[in-house]
Amino acid sequence: MTVRIGFRVDANEHVATGHLMRCMTIANECKAMGMECRFYLAEDKMTEKLRENAFPYTVLGTSWEQLHSEIHQMQEQVRKDDLHWLIVDTYQADAKYLEELNDVCNVMYIDDFAETVYSIAAILHYSYLKNDTETEQLYQGKNTSVLAGADYIPIRKEFWDVDKKQRSQAVLVTTGGTDPLGITQIILKMKNRYPILKDYTFHVLVGKMNQFTDELESLEHMDDSIILHKNINNVGDYMRLCQCAISAGGTTLYELCACQTPTICFSFADNQREFVDCMGKEGIMLSVGDARDDGWSGTRIMNALVKMIEQPELRNTYIEKMKGLVDRKGTIRIAEFLMESISNSKFSIDNHFSNIV
Repeated sequence: MTVRIGFRVDANEHVATGHLMRCMTIANECKAMGMECRFYLAEDKMTEKLRENAFPYTVLGTSWEQLHSEIHQMQEQVRKDDLHWLIVDTYQADAKYLEELNDVCNVMYIDDFAETVYSIAAILHYSYLKNDTETEQLYQGKNTSVLAGADYIPIRKEFWDVDKKQRSQAVLVTTGGTDPLGITQIILKMKNRYPILKDYTFHVLVGKMNQFTDELESLEHMDDSIILHKNINNVGDYMRLCQCAISAGGTTLYELCACQTPTICFSFADNQREFVDCMGKEGIMLSVGDARDDGWSGTRIMNALVKMIEQPELRNTYIEKMKGLVDRKGTIRIAEFLMESISNSKFSIDNHFSNIV
């Protein structure tokens, strides 16, 4: 029997592309195990990524902000495509949306906050915690499978290898698919004030939804040490090339850990703040806080970068902490769970679930 997995996710100017990318990471592993995958999006945006990876998709023509209006349509799509699982990855989903779709298909929700209990088939809440007991307790006694903690961090295969070669005098800068506060150009404009950075190359990942691309291209044109990278498929190579990185919060931080790249991290969205703070408190990365806070400036990032470059022993300390965080098998565990759950007929027919943390 072929297991069919659907992914309901959006990516646009308002929704970070990380949601789509992590769903594609899971889908690629599912496909490698023989499962069929299809994506469902409100709008025809970022779909070239799906075409590049040969994933079929359906554009619903709905509003990414008003999911209740598409419930009936999605129920029909689930029935039409005969899905065994629907994985939902959007902050716009609420209990009504998830639970009504769970009436026609097993639903797994990728829940970054784990604050609300949903009556659905499964919850995926990966975090830096090896054993996420809080999420387990949240669903104690509920008929919902819980995949929680660092064992379920979905890391793409391109980040699995760790290059042991000496790294270049280079800094990676990434803010994900968007950069609403223009942090990237702040860094690039300030870097020449610091003599220690004069021989460093800055590799800059520019997301498709970055609204400051023209300005970044202008900076690149004026400064040979700035190299922009757009729509590349080998991000891991640059993570392993660079001596250190500057990154916004999100799944990228886990990928940097997998590549063992010492990182200065910051947040600029609510869903990033706690994660970035935790990475700093645990000594896994050098956190410089939230860019939206009063008094915050790019100087925090640049001072942290100089500190990281001047102190190789500090970089080694962060590398050792990173080694214990990500074992690179999270995506495999998620895909195996989806496959094995369907082989259990009671699970797939009766929707009787048990916690598996």
